Amino acid sequence: LGNIATITFGLQTKDKDTYVKNIKIDNEWELCYTGRDISRYY
Repeated sequence: LGNIATITFGLQTKDKDTYVKNIKIDNEWELCYTGRDISRYY
């Protein structure tokens, strides 16, 4: 799996309005995938 993807584990947040955005705020932000994003694959 390491040859085709990387996994970054982040903190879980209950305040998704503050910490999860649809747009990248600056270069320090990373994409965040949730169960909703990957549920179609299993």
